Amino acid sequence: NTPRISLCQCVSQAVQLLLPLSPLSPLLQDILSSEKSSSLSQSKSVLELWLWGPENVNINEDKQLALQRWLDLDRATCLHSLVCSRPPHLSPQDYAHLLFLVRTNSKNLMDASNILASHS
Repeated sequence: NTPRISLCQCVSQAVQLLLPLSPLSPLLQDILSSEKSSSLSQSKSVLELWLWGPENVNINEDKQLALQRWLDLDRATCLHSLVCSRPPHLSPQDYAHLLFLVRTNSKNLMDASNILASHS
């Protein structure tokens, strides 16, 4: 009998290999070790926010509204750069960033931001 490992354990091992010195690694390990049904999506959201999210959000206004404004502006900037480069060339990193911009929303950004803030 081969011991089975969960998807969270598999991703946790990938984090250890790919982000061994990252300050984000302990947080991702903590999220993944809980083995909840939301662990993978939370880890993904936190990682994407850390990689491509805003450096800071204007705390003088509603944080979710500020994140939505940032997202709208970043989407427009990305679209503009794609339109201006003919034919558009997307590296794997650019493609992943574009998928993040298309698939995320201000609620996901807010949730990931709260997770990051609670572990800082």
